[in-house]
Amino acid sequence: SFNKFLNQLFSLDTLDDEEILMLKQLSALPSLGIYLESLEYIFQKKEDIEFEELLDYLCEKGWLSKLEGGYKFHQIIKEYIFSNHTPLFEEIEVVVDSFNRVIRSSGDIQVAINNRDNIVYFESLANLLERLESKNEKVGTFFNNFGLIHHHLGDYEKAEPLYLKALKIHQKVLGEEHPNTATSYNNLAGLYESIGAYKKAEPLYLKALKIREKVLGEEHLDTATSYNNLAGLYRSMGAYEKAEPLYLKALKIREKVL
Repeated sequence: SFNKFLNQLFSLDTLDDEEILMLKQLSALPSLGIYLESLEYIFQKKEDIEFEELLDYLCEKGWLSKLEGGYKFHQIIKEYIFSNHTPLFEEIEVVVDSFNRVIRSSGDIQVAINNRDNIVYFESLANLLERLESKNEKVGTFFNNFGLIHHHLGDYEKAEPLYLKALKIHQKVLGEEHPNTATSYNNLAGLYESIGAYKKAEPLYLKALKIREKVLGEEHLDTATSYNNLAGLYRSMGAYEKAEPLYLKALKIREKVL
């Protein structure tokens, strides 16, 4: 089998725990040439000589390729790591944390535009997280924010499954009545509104609003956002009598809070 062939080619026996961990963490990234500065940012090792020495050593041993200003982790070696030394979530958590920092404000369309070229990195991590079946709050946040990036860039077909994964994780890990679960309902509703699927959007906006009213209170800015979003949906549907009182509620909260 292909896996047996890989086992004949590769062995981690000569590597120590730190070197093996590095290979597992690199398996979360795409098989591309990646600048040293980018790797230093991802792994929080800015200007860390020992980190660069570790990467160089893995190059010497044939696990990485050294490129001008960076490194490449080949796909075939990624497959070997996946199949024989599958990383635990805790081992790649540093990558999840790093990407969550990059896209934490992904509700801002400019963040989506700025990260257009980083989508291949996010896709690589998303594929690994799915393979590991990782389900926790950090993973839910990552899927939600990655969905927002696709949503803002108009790639609705890719946004929907990410939003659905985030919603499922938030429901399971945090429960139905949690602000993050409300955010998942809200974002999924926004996606359906974007494609004109108003009947699918309305119950999701209503769920988000109900959770926010209960958990955050009626005078919270997120609750105001829910009133505003639901109003916008009714306006798009031509239901102006439903929209007006919701717009007024949102305005009243914002005037009071801001």
